[in-house]
Amino acid sequence: MIAYRYWLILGMLCLGMGAALAAPMPSNTLYFDGASMRGASQALLTAHRARQRDRARAIEQFRQTLVQHGAVSPRTVAPRLDTFIVERQAATRTLPTRNAYGNGTLTFAFEGWTDQEQQDLQLFLSLAYPVLVNIYGPPAADGTLTLVKGGYFDGIEGGEFAPDTMRLTIEPLPADFTDGAHTQYGPDASHYGLNVLHLILHAFHVPVLIGLDAWEEGMARAAAAITMQQINPAFEMIYALDYLLPLYDYLNQRALATPRFFGSGLPQMTVWRVGMAMSAWMKIYAEQPDLFRAFNAAYYQRVATDPAASGNQETLKTLLFGIVPAVEGVPFMDWFAQQYVLQTTVQIGLQVYLYPVPLHDNLSLQIYYYLVGADGSETPQAGTATLEYLSFDNIPLYPEEGNQVSILATGYFPGVGFINPSFYNIGETPTQRITVRVTVPGRSAITYYPFYSRGPDESENQFFGVVLGANSGSLGIAVPGIVVPATSIVQGAFGRQLATGDLTFFSPVLFNYTPDSGGAPITLRRNVGPGFYAPLLSVRTQSEETLTQTFLAGTSLIAFPFTPDNIDIATLFGYAANPQDLQLAEWDPLLAGDDKYVRYPQITTLTPGKGYWLKLPAHKTIQITGMPLAFDDPHAVRLEPGWNLVGNLYNSTLNPWATIVLSSTASYGFSNAILAGQISPWWTYNTTKQRYEVKTTIAPWEAGWIHNATGNVLTLVQQGANRALARATGDEMQRLLGGEGGWLVNIQAATPDGGGDSATFGVSRSARRGLDGLDWMKPPAIGEGVRLALVNPDRRMHGGAYATDLRGDLGMRGDDWEFEVRSTQPSQVTLHWPSLREVPPQYELRLEDLATGERSYMRTTGAYSYMAAGTPEQPDVRRFRVAVTPRGAERPLSFLDCRVVQSRGGGATIRVALNADADITMDVRSPTGKLIHTIRVPASRANEPIVIPWDGRSVDAKLVPAGTYLILITARNREGFTVRRSQVIYRR
Repeated sequence: MIAYRYWLILGMLCLGMGAALAAPMPSNTLYFDGASMRGASQALLTAHRARQRDRARAIEQFRQTLVQHGAVSPRTVAPRLDTFIVERQAATRTLPTRNAYGNGTLTFAFEGWTDQEQQDLQLFLSLAYPVLVNIYGPPAADGTLTLVKGGYFDGIEGGEFAPDTMRLTIEPLPADFTDGAHTQYGPDASHYGLNVLHLILHAFHVPVLIGLDAWEEGMARAAAAITMQQINPAFEMIYALDYLLPLYDYLNQRALATPRFFGSGLPQMTVWRVGMAMSAWMKIYAEQPDLFRAFNAAYYQRVATDPAASGNQETLKTLLFGIVPAVEGVPFMDWFAQQYVLQTTVQIGLQVYLYPVPLHDNLSLQIYYYLVGADGSETPQAGTATLEYLSFDNIPLYPEEGNQVSILATGYFPGVGFINPSFYNIGETPTQRITVRVTVPGRSAITYYPFYSRGPDESENQFFGVVLGANSGSLGIAVPGIVVPATSIVQGAFGRQLATGDLTFFSPVLFNYTPDSGGAPITLRRNVGPGFYAPLLSVRTQSEETLTQTFLAGTSLIAFPFTPDNIDIATLFGYAANPQDLQLAEWDPLLAGDDKYVRYPQITTLTPGKGYWLKLPAHKTIQITGMPLAFDDPHAVRLEPGWNLVGNLYNSTLNPWATIVLSSTASYGFSNAILAGQISPWWTYNTTKQRYEVKTTIAPWEAGWIHNATGNVLTLVQQGANRALARATGDEMQRLLGGEGGWLVNIQAATPDGGGDSATFGVSRSARRGLDGLDWMKPPAIGEGVRLALVNPDRRMHGGAYATDLRGDLGMRGDDWEFEVRSTQPSQVTLHWPSLREVPPQYELRLEDLATGERSYMRTTGAYSYMAAGTPEQPDVRRFRVAVTPRGAERPLSFLDCRVVQSRGGGATIRVALNADADITMDVRSPTGKLIHTIRVPASRANEPIVIPWDGRSVDAKLVPAGTYLILITARNREGFTVRRSQVIYRR
């Protein structure tokens, strides 16, 4: 018996073997090694169909999850993923020799259908085929396409097309495909016709199918959707899960680039790639309505003499450039390079992809995390995603949903994390641009959310989005044939409703930005389609700059925002005549020994992200020219084990608490990394006071110390942190160290010449008694002066100078802290403690000089002085003890229960119980967030369950179609505290 084998080729394959030049096939091709499709090969086909059905179920389950998260409407339809079936023996064949392709005609045959089903299909095709030819141009060759009725029992999912035999096996007709009377093409809510048309358009390309997924699948799906809009104006493309044009600006991310769409370990990425490719071709179509017809004519002419053109992206791009010289106001080749779904480069390594769906007052966010192999394979990864939320003016935001998302590598949705952050009370004017930065181990990405810009459900805006580079100004929107009044940019976001309702056509739209300052207007262009459009508009510019900076006399820790263009370091600092006098040093943590400094002239390059010690006899002003980094440029700093001198990467003030720390297995916000004992805080150096400080911000050109305590390499990501300057960034350290129920005491040592140092001790609920992440070591000492350091009890026998020593609580008899003061000069040293207000009044504090035994009660005395007799060679070290001895949360609102009970007639009852009195609102929503119905229940009593009925009808009392719906319960108490819970219901 002949052994039959098959391969589901996951990459882009070329059918040519040896010296033969054959047309490649898309990556969703199933190859058989045999001469027929019968016998043993049928079993293999059945196995493939089973896998396809599993994928379809996974995508459907994912669709329902999106509905539950409010990301899509319950009416949303998941796309079918089709399969090309080719006998392996065809791999040795070249294309038929012809002078040209095109001007063909397809006829249709039917197999397995009832008379009525065939009549319905013929009616549909009689309407659609002329439109297909008008949009796509005539088929490549004459042929008869046989439409074979598949059965759900056969496992047909999406359709199977055998181009060699021109047989197309498709699913049975759904009930809504006709109007019931079989007299005209019906509503097709299942998008069955859309799938059939896209499959037929593949047949238009036989025998010269394009071997690139983004072209063959993207073009066919885009042209099929456009055809559906023309033959059935009531067809709602917005409910196709893979219709991504409205969110294109946000979804166009580098992680989409791949040579193959099919076979990913994350089936959702296949859906998004198919949808983004379709949307990219819709953008080109909006530019040039005869796009597909003109391109196919040029393609047929080229491939007749060059069969390899069907898989050569550069050749295809050149053909397309001849038809569409520019898209969205950008030269075609430049525009094409920025459409990542159209790129065929393998993105090897860890990848993160963000899918944001902006709703009016919350963001539905999906996070995809996967590993790409050299062959393009994609494997889901497990990890924890850390999120930062920044307001338009860079204030950190803290939604109730938190800032961490667990991503599993197994289960229902491997490699995918979900979160729906909601934002409340973040300003008198809620409309604004919110920046969301997501970091997973090894990768990070940024997205934006136009908060309060989409508009409420009953009056959604057709245009809404964010502006980068401006928080205010005026935005004119020019839509062909529609008068649109200008709208104001409010805190970096905007929304505009059209009097005509949703868009119903494909067209270019101009966005004309005018700054409040009266500067030159900026015009940006977006090609849009039916429904709404959420643009991401960047009005900022970046060019080479010449920067001026003045460094103070004395010793400073400095950094550079970019490497100067062709300037010698000594010349830069004015030491060209005497370069040996330049005192510049950097720290290399990989060097052996205690002295890890590298000194000029061994330093040859000034590197952004590094810190440098600079000692000057007088103030010095320098100028450097180069290209500064934009705040969202993907640059990071490597942290070796031990101490690292780290500089601010940007020419703008940095919030160190908004940076991210990456290990090989996890990501941490800066505060969490400190709490986990991964790193120290960022220590800067005060040149005037000659001491280290933990500051609330890192200035441009400033550097500092960070200690990596893990023993492994870490990565510090500063990207976006210079856009996160909180109005009270100092509160972050206070919150980290003290927090609710804690208290801190800062004790300082000062000398008459202005030198000094300090350390902090106290109690924090985040701390524990032993050495932990809140016990911070001091950076390496430098220069002369006074140094104050706590002696952590766990390190008394091993040295270690600590800036903080926090305990989780005090014992019954109190607790004590010890510290040392090290002085390198003979001088009076004064210890003082500016404030003890945080220490609970039931505790007394007493300072004891362990050298003399002298004691001071710190609540009644403000300072203690002594004479030090130290020298640089033999410092004076004095030990002190502070003894602290005794003097003589519940959530306001939460769900206790929230359950959906299906009822007869297609409705449901929702059982809800809360722990406190509250008003309840229940919204029934579609998959894309459209409001179907609202039910309000005032004055729910604490701990008393209530039942909310829904009769399956919309707000206008009409029964809604069968399908999946999202139930969103919102409870609000008298004080305004709000909680939400969502459930999914399937109406039969």
